[in-house]
Amino acid sequence: MRVTSDCPLIDPVVCGQVLSLVKDGKADYACNNMPASWPHGLDCEAFTAAALYRAEVEATSPREREHVTPWLREHADLVHANLIGPGGWAAEQRWTLDFPEDYAFLQAVFAALPDSSGMQYTDAVLNLLRARPDIAAINAQHHNVSRPSILVKQKIL
Repeated sequence: MRVTSDCPLIDPVVCGQVLSLVKDGKADYACNNMPASWPHGLDCEAFTAAALYRAEVEATSPREREHVTPWLREHADLVHANLIGPGGWAAEQRWTLDFPEDYAFLQAVFAALPDSSGMQYTDAVLNLLRARPDIAAINAQHHNVSRPSILVKQKIL
């Protein structure tokens, strides 16, 4: 499983669902962002060890070597799967940390959510943002920053 450290709202339930697509033998590579249907910042990827070892040998471009999974996403002979999310308004949200406005947004989200087990889940954050559009607006100018795309046909699950 691959998640990135600039996504502090990563949802372990969503990650588990993506991981199950690989673990249950449905895919060599699975993700939840191709096409994007979850808030940006919940992106996760899972893949088999065999696919990763193959990428180690066959990936040659600097982009493929640096970013770990482009080769896996773009290789047509691997079985790909994508976990579809809520889409619509939720998919337009940005919950990742790249800009100062993202940091301000995340601070506001964590300050507004009730303290629980330390993990905040997707529905809790979406409900907060529906109730507090002022928080969602903090980093709205960055909502259209490009997200990865996939060049091969994949299963939509």
